[in-house]
Order: sequence, then C-alpha cells, then structure tokens
Amino acid sequence: NRFLLTLRERLLSWHYTVPLKINVAESSDKTTLSCVDGFTFSPNNETTHILDYKVENTGEFVCKKDGEEDHKIYVKCRTCDKCIKLDTAAAVGMVVGVLVATVLI
Repeated sequence: NRFLLTLRERLLSWHYTVPLKINVAESSDKTTLSCVDGFTFSPNNETTHILDYKVENTGEFVCKKDGEEDHKIYVKCRTCDKCIKLDTAAAVGMVVGVLVATVLI
C-alpha cells in the first residue's frame, strides 16, 4: 500500500510493508508518527516521533516489540526551496493584468 500527500510547498509520502501499526498525524509544519499496541521506535524506545518537513528527515522508521513482527514505515520529505507563495491579492492582480492586456491588444 502507498499513500501520497501533496500540500502547499511540500511533498510527503509514506509507504508501509505490513498492516499498519503506526499512526500518522499531519499538521501544517510537521508529521507525527506513533507506534501503537506497546510497540516502540527502534533504537530510542519512544512511542512517538515528530518530524519537521525537511529532506534530512527522510528515512525508514521501525516500530518493534519483543516477540512480534517489526512494523516499518518509510517517510520521504521533500520541500520546494524556490516556490513562491501566492496570496489572493497577487492572484487577482495577475488576472486583472492579463484581462487588461488582452483588451488593449
């Protein structure tokens, strides 16, 4: 199974290999991974891992529990370093400019 999410100037995708025992919660500036059912992330034994949207946070995260099969999730973070944020006023200005140019030509 594969999930792919595109929001604003970032691309985040995650892939898992077995039935998902890792919760993924997203906010505007980070993703939170949580192991469930007594699993913990290897090697730090924490149940929650918070990732900022940075390329260096790309990688495989493993939830482990003694006597259980490992649960892996691969997270790929990409950011758009040369993107321009477009607000409403700028968009309206461009549309009006194109309309005026079209009428005058």
